[in-house]
Amino acid sequence: MKENKSQIVPNTTLFSLLIYLLSFGVWVFSYSFSTKNNVTTNSFFEKILPFSSYFAHLITFGLMLLNSVMLTRIIEKYGIIRVKTFMPNLVYVVLVTFYFPFHGNYLAQISTFLIMSILMIIFDAYKLKDATENSFLISLILSSMVIFERNWIFLLPLIWAIYKVLKSLSLKVILASLLGVITPLITIYGYNFLLDDRLLNLSFVAGNILTFSFPNFSNLPFLIYMGILMLLFIFSVLQMPLLVKQDALKPREYQFVLKLFFAFLVLFFFVKNSTILNFLPIFFILYSLLFSYSLSLKNSWFNKGIFYLFLINSIGFSYLLISQ
Repeated sequence: MKENKSQIVPNTTLFSLLIYLLSFGVWVFSYSFSTKNNVTTNSFFEKILPFSSYFAHLITFGLMLLNSVMLTRIIEKYGIIRVKTFMPNLVYVVLVTFYFPFHGNYLAQISTFLIMSILMIIFDAYKLKDATENSFLISLILSSMVIFERNWIFLLPLIWAIYKVLKSLSLKVILASLLGVITPLITIYGYNFLLDDRLLNLSFVAGNILTFSFPNFSNLPFLIYMGILMLLFIFSVLQMPLLVKQDALKPREYQFVLKLFFAFLVLFFFVKNSTILNFLPIFFILYSLLFSYSLSLKNSWFNKGIFYLFLINSIGFSYLLISQ
C-alpha cells in the first residue's frame, strides 16, 4: 500500500490518538444528552444492561474503537483504498461520536462488528470454486444476529447477490447458506415459543417480520442531516470512476460490493424506517469507506470543502440534539 503525504488529514499515530481522545471527551461530556436521546427497545439484553447506563456507554465507545480497527484491517487487507489513510476512520468516528443516540447502543456496535466480519469472509470467497464453508459461516452469523434485531435476516438475498458479483455463487453455496440460517433459528424460535405460543400462528409471525415503516417528517432535523450527508456522499463518489482506473480488478470488485451493500441499506431504510438506529452504524461504516475514497486520493479545494461541510453538518446536528 502506497504512502500519500499530500492528504487532507494526516495519517500519523499522534493524530489518530488525538482524534480518539477528543472522541472520548465528547462521549463523556455528552452522557446526559445522549441518555435523553436514547431509544429503548425493551430487549432481553437491555434489561440486563440498559442503554442509558454509564457502563453501556463505555462499552459502546470501546466497541467503536474496535470497529475502527476492523475498518483499517479491511482497507489494508483488501486494498479498498490504495493509499494509507486515516480519513475513513476519522469519518466513522465523527459520525458515531456526534450522533448521541448511539452512545449506549452496544448491540448495534456488536452487530456492526459481526457484519464487518461477514464482509471479510465474503471477500475471502472471491472466485472461490467451493465457497460452501464461507456461505454456511456467514448465514450462521447472520441468523444468530436476529437475537439483536430480527431484520438482519433480510440481508440474506443481498449476500447471495454479492456471491454472484464475486463469481462464487452456486447451488451448493445457496444450500449451505440456507442450512446456516436454519441451524440457529430453530433454537431461537423454539426458545421464543416457550415464552409465547402465538408463534404457532403463521399470520402473527409474518405480521411481525413483514412490518413496514416509512420515513415521516416528524423528525425533520434528522432528515435534513441525512440529506446533507447523502449530498456530500454523491459529490465524493462521483469522482470515483476516474480514480479507480489505477486500481487492480479485485479491489474494484470489492468497491462495487460495498456500493451494492450501501444502496441496499438506503432502500431498506425507506421500507423499514423503524429499524434505522440498529442499522445506522454499519451504514456509517460503508459511508466512511466510500465517502473517503476520493478524499484520500485527491487533495483538492473541492474535496476539502466537502470534508469541512461534513464536519459542520455532524457537529451542527449534535448541537440540535443537545438543544432539543
